[in-house]
Parts: sequence; C-alpha cells; structure tokens
Amino acid sequence: MQPYNSCYIYIEYEGNKKDFESKFEKQMKEIAIFVNAEMNKKIRNPKKKTFVKPLYTICSKPDQHVCKINVLFHPHSKPFVNVLMGKNIDGTERVENLGTENWQIPKERIQHVYMDLETVEDELISLQNDSTASWGDIEDLHEERNELLQTLEDLWTPKEQKVQLEPLVKIQTPFENFTYGREHFTPPARTVGNVLSTIKPISWAKDPRIKNKISAAIKKDFSKYVSDFSKVKREINGNIVEESYPHVDWAGQFIHVTFDHKNKDARMALHMCGKAIWLPDLQGKMQKYPVWYLKYENQR
Repeated sequence: MQPYNSCYIYIEYEGNKKDFESKFEKQMKEIAIFVNAEMNKKIRNPKKKTFVKPLYTICSKPDQHVCKINVLFHPHSKPFVNVLMGKNIDGTERVENLGTENWQIPKERIQHVYMDLETVEDELISLQNDSTASWGDIEDLHEERNELLQTLEDLWTPKEQKVQLEPLVKIQTPFENFTYGREHFTPPARTVGNVLSTIKPISWAKDPRIKNKISAAIKKDFSKYVSDFSKVKREINGNIVEESYPHVDWAGQFIHVTFDHKNKDARMALHMCGKAIWLPDLQGKMQKYPVWYLKYENQR
C-alpha cells in the first residue's frame, strides 16, 4: 500500500461550526467530482476509471472562527489537492502566455543602466592609465562592466507576458480566506521526530514469544505508512541484520517504532493511527496504548 500524503488548510469562517462543516463537505465533494471527470477524460481505456476520494478532519476551537483542516490524499489523488489550491490538475500554475506582442521597452531602466555603464568605463580608463592602480580594482571594474552589459542585453530582449487564470472550480465561501501547508503538525523540540513510543507500559507482555508476536503485528500495521522500503543495517541482540522500516523494538515494557529520519513517515503514522495502538491482552480484551514521539530523556 502506498503511503498517504497530507496538507493542512487554515480557513476563516463566519456563522456556527455545523453550517461551516456542511458547506465544506459539499464543496469538497463538488471538487472531487470535477477532478474525477477531468481525469477520466484523459484515460484512453473507458473501462479504467480513476476515483478521487478526499479524506479530511476538521479541528476548531469554539471561541475562534478559524478551522484547521487536515486533508489526506493518496498519491493518485494529488490532482484533487492541486485543484483545491487553485492550480491545474497536473499541479502547474494557472497562467496564460500572451507572447511578446504587448511587450514594451523599459526605456527609463535602460537609460539608468547606460549611465552606470558610462561611469564604470570612465573609472576603468582612469585606473588603466594609473601605474599605481592594483590589478584587483581593475578586475572588479571589468566584472561590473560585464554585468551591466548583460543587464542591457536582458532589458532589450522581449519578455513574454502572462496573466493569471480563474480557478478550474469556482471556489466560494468557506474557501475565500485560507492558507495551507505541507505538514499537519511539527513534533516538539524535546522529542525524537522519527521514533514513536508507547506512553504507558505493556506490563502483561513478559514472554519473549508474545513480544515477538506483538512486534510483528505492529510492524505490519505501520508499514502502510512507509515511503521507502529499502533495507538498512542495524544491530539486534548483538547481530547485524538488514531490515526495512519501521523498526520495532522493546525498551522494558515500552514499544519503540522507528521510521526513516529522512522523511515524515512517523508523523503520518502517528496521525493515521489516532495517536494510539490497540493490542489484545492475555484474556483477549483489546487495550488502548497511547503513542507519542520518543522523549530525549527516554532514549534507549
């Protein structure tokens, strides 16, 4: 299974939260329908359909009319987020190239550059006639002269004119005032950003066989959020083995799940698991164990 990506959106809204949520859900569905239709037009095989289903969670405070929305999407559903952010389906900016017909020569700017060029050339001639002048000063003036000549060439070159196009989908309230980003949260400074750890001890798991069974189940579950399955070398019980992420280890009665530090798989896993893992105890009853980033003082 390929991992999900995410972006977050901050939206300012008016009225009560229920009205906002109903409008938001309706517009998300409308955009998804449009993206699906446009994507299916580009597919040659009519039997092969692509469906984009947006996943999102809404978090807001009662005393503030600002919502933080986590939009989760599969890599195949990235066109949905592109349209949501006012871009083309393929992620390119919505601009139209008008060519160079309406381009005008920047006369004032060219005149100023010519004046600077004359000044530099006068100083260069003066230094070249001065026997006490250093070669460093002369080389600096040569470099400045070449830069001014390049600037003049650029100014005389016709430039293509571009205009911003309207969004593919008419997005009205509540999308009028929003900002967005790529990460749904940032781990605190006093934690390890790529290692998740259970907060309360799993006291009933004492048998090594039970621990191994739990480790295998957690590795299988959290592997859904790994973006790179390349194997890396690590030490287990004094032996060097090659294993793909995530790495599941026991620290006493606590579980540590390690992801690759070069990406954000740990953040996605923490978000998607609801900041907790569920394990059946010895009586078969499901127990909830909250997880969070490993604290520095609790490192192995």
